[in-house]
Amino acid sequence: MAEDETEAPVAEMPHAEPPTAEPLAEPAATAEPITRAAEPVAAPAKRPPTAPPKRPPTAPAAMATEPAPPGRARITIANRADPGVLGWMVRIYAFVFAIAAALMVVVVFFAYDIVQADVPAVPDFRNYAQVAPSVTRVYAADGTLMGEFAREWRTVTPFDEIPKPLVNAVLAIEDHDFWNHGGIYLKGIARAAWTNVTAGDFAQGGSTITQQVAKQFLGPQKSIARKVKEAILARRIEREYSKEAILSIYLNHIYFGSGAYGVAAAAQRYFGKRLDQLTLAESALIAGLPKAPSAYSPMSHPDRAIARRNLVLDAMLKQGWATEAEVAKAKAEPVVVHPYKDVFPDVMPYYAEHVRRYVAEKYKLDGLMAGGLRVETAVEPTFDAAAYENVDYGTHKQDKRQGWRGPEWYLDGPARETFVARQKALYGTGPLEPHRRYLALVDKVNSEGAEVLVGDRRLALPLRNMRWAAPWQAGDGENDREVGSASRVVKPGDVVWVQRQVKSRARFRDWGLPDGHNPSWQSPEDESEWDQKHDDVVTRRARCSPATTRPATCWRWSAATTTAAASSTARTRRVASPARPTSRSTTRSRSIRATATTRCSTTSRSPRSIRSPARSGRRPT
Repeated sequence: MAEDETEAPVAEMPHAEPPTAEPLAEPAATAEPITRAAEPVAAPAKRPPTAPPKRPPTAPAAMATEPAPPGRARITIANRADPGVLGWMVRIYAFVFAIAAALMVVVVFFAYDIVQADVPAVPDFRNYAQVAPSVTRVYAADGTLMGEFAREWRTVTPFDEIPKPLVNAVLAIEDHDFWNHGGIYLKGIARAAWTNVTAGDFAQGGSTITQQVAKQFLGPQKSIARKVKEAILARRIEREYSKEAILSIYLNHIYFGSGAYGVAAAAQRYFGKRLDQLTLAESALIAGLPKAPSAYSPMSHPDRAIARRNLVLDAMLKQGWATEAEVAKAKAEPVVVHPYKDVFPDVMPYYAEHVRRYVAEKYKLDGLMAGGLRVETAVEPTFDAAAYENVDYGTHKQDKRQGWRGPEWYLDGPARETFVARQKALYGTGPLEPHRRYLALVDKVNSEGAEVLVGDRRLALPLRNMRWAAPWQAGDGENDREVGSASRVVKPGDVVWVQRQVKSRARFRDWGLPDGHNPSWQSPEDESEWDQKHDDVVTRRARCSPATTRPATCWRWSAATTTAAASSTARTRRVASPARPTSRSTTRSRSIRATATTRCSTTSRSPRSIRSPARSGRRPT
């Protein structure tokens, strides 16, 4: 029994003993190890599977230092989260870049907040026509334009009245994507930035038309701060106004050179036309001016202007806003410039000057030069022109009665050729203009008359047109003397004033002395047929007054006397908002200007303008 009691636990030991990580101890020596091993062991009874007992936690250090069991390979587990040296460098740089980007966003945010506080408010374009500097115009009672005064020559034109070809020409060269972007064209800015970086300077701008409009209210200085303000204001303008309103402000406000602001003023000052009269070539030339108005001016640099015009035409062709035939025709069109001529010195200048001073005193200089006023006066141009001509005639008549004081100059040798060459340059070719005075060189003389040279024209000066030219003597009080031979008046080499003889005469345009003493109006005459056949006949012209050899001096004195009396009755009838002169005003202005050409100040030139530097002196008498 004792033996059985000892065997039962031996049979159950493999099932009851828990596994352990400790090395098994060798069994103690017994008296019968072999016999016990050879004995059959009873099969253990089947039990339901049970979970192995939990092992007590073991410290990692003990596991790391624990030797491997005999007969087993040591296994090393790698850290798969370790990226290596290159990976760690990428992570570090990415972290630094993220921090820098975050700081940049913060800096940009604060910088934008500071800059946008200095950006002016969006301008009110609805009353632009009333506040924009424009031209003050002075009109006579019949609508004749007498004077224009302005710092910025501008005529505000609604967008609907601007021709489509001109609009397309401006968009093609300045901002072809204007209808699509929101005020800022990023592609254009990137292109301009690259150009400026490679050039090392502000060589090109990427501004849209909206940005250029915004720049007009910020100033022309070139800086990054101003460009940022320009972009902010451009975005605000785009949100506030339509594309048509923005483009209308641009076309009326931008500078086009020669004092012209806006396309209407540019058309008038360069070509003397209205906008609806411009050709495609002229529209393209105007569109190319805003980039550099002085450099591309057709008056000072015609070659550059043509090259710029052709560039605009090519841009229009590229955008599909003009056909190849239209572009080819426009490129072949020559540039014909008709510069603007101020009417102030031609039409009643003394009366207009009186009105100018009155308006400047009452409405200040800014009101005159930038207010765009329309000033209507009570003067009648017809009566005023008649008064001018009467004074002019009376002065010349008195001058003739006192005799002739000799030629303007005497030329001989090489000086004659130089003088004739300067005549050609100054007077051009073709028949002489009626009522205009010319400096002529006497070439041949006989008793019945003389032949004079005006450039390349040889003209007849008959004796009947210079009988009044008796020699003047200071101590002789006799008037109205006549000569019987042309050789007593002029000699070859003399430089004298002449004027084309015209027999046609309108009513109240000339005086006469029918009884030799009492002046009276001469009756009108129609001798146009004789005038056409005898365009080579001239008459001698006297100086204006006995005290001077400068005809303009006499005119200034005589006209000032008449204007002083007229100015005492002058009054300003109305000063109102800007308005366009009517077509009748333009016609009247031309007619009055035509009658005013008889004045010495506009029809004569000082002899010094064409005298030769190699002067031979006056002819001895």
